[in-house]
Amino acid sequence: MTAIKHGDNITGKRTKLYQVWVGMRARCSNPRHISYKSYGRKGIRVDPRWDIYAEFRDWAYANGYVEHEGPGRNPLWIDRINPHGHYCPENCRWVTAKENIRRTMASMAAFGEMKTLVEWSEDDRCAVSYYALRDRVTRGWSIEHAIIAPAGSRKE
Repeated sequence: MTAIKHGDNITGKRTKLYQVWVGMRARCSNPRHISYKSYGRKGIRVDPRWDIYAEFRDWAYANGYVEHEGPGRNPLWIDRINPHGHYCPENCRWVTAKENIRRTMASMAAFGEMKTLVEWSEDDRCAVSYYALRDRVTRGWSIEHAIIAPAGSRKE
C-alpha cells in the first residue's frame, strides 16, 4: 500500500474519521491548540505508526469505527483506555460521546449515591434533561435540588 499523507485528495479529508485524526494529532503537537494543555503539554503523544492517515484509517475500520450520518446518530469518539497513555493501537478504542462523557466526568453525591451528571439525568428522580441539570449545577444549585426540582423552578 502506498503511504498516504494527509494532504492527498484520496484520504477522505471530508470524513469525520479524517477530522478525528487531525484533531488527535493537533491536541498532542500544536501548542496553540485549545486542548494542548491537557494532552501535548502532559506528554501525551500519537504513535508514529499513525503519522500516515491510511494506517490510522485502516486500524479504525478494523477496530469497529463506523461513519454515522444523519440526525440523532451518535458518532464514535476515539478513547484512550489508559487516560495517561498515548494514542496508539494498543491503548485506543471507539466509544460513543455518551460513554466518553461518563468516563471523563467527575461523580457527584446525592441521596447517598455517587453518579455522573449524565447518570443523574437518566435517574428516575431527575425532573429535567441533562442540559438543564448541568446548567443548574453550573449556576450553583445543590445537586439534589437540581435533580428533583421541576422544569421552570428557581434556585433554592
